[in-house]
Amino acid sequence: MKGWVDALANRGKRGGAYSWGTYTSKPYLSMNFEGTLNNVSTLAHEYGHSIHSYLTRNAQPQVYGDYRTFIAEIASMTNEAILMQKMLTEASSAAERAYLLSSYLDEFRGGFYRQASFADFEARAHAKVEAGEALTA
Repeated sequence: MKGWVDALANRGKRGGAYSWGTYTSKPYLSMNFEGTLNNVSTLAHEYGHSIHSYLTRNAQPQVYGDYRTFIAEIASMTNEAILMQKMLTEASSAAERAYLLSSYLDEFRGGFYRQASFADFEARAHAKVEAGEALTA
């Protein structure tokens, strides 16, 4: 996997975290990793996207090698859940477990709610278009 991940912060490097690539390239992951719990979770999340892309592109012809964002988030949130399960298993105290669970539940709630809101918005927008209605602000 050498050269697939650029995780170290560098001067002039774009912020945020991304997994991208083309159908014929390997997925590349970029972020500025600083060692926080949020960074570890974000890295797991983006790895979920990268693994999903890699497996999809290797198992599907190009015409089927893409997927909707909603589906992509399932893979990345699953990877976060796997990470959290491992971290909870290795937690050394009840306080650490409580902190991990609280952090995870906050992130999961936000991610799940956000994705459900996006899906609802898309369903409503498509329903309006299909009914011949105009899309306005």
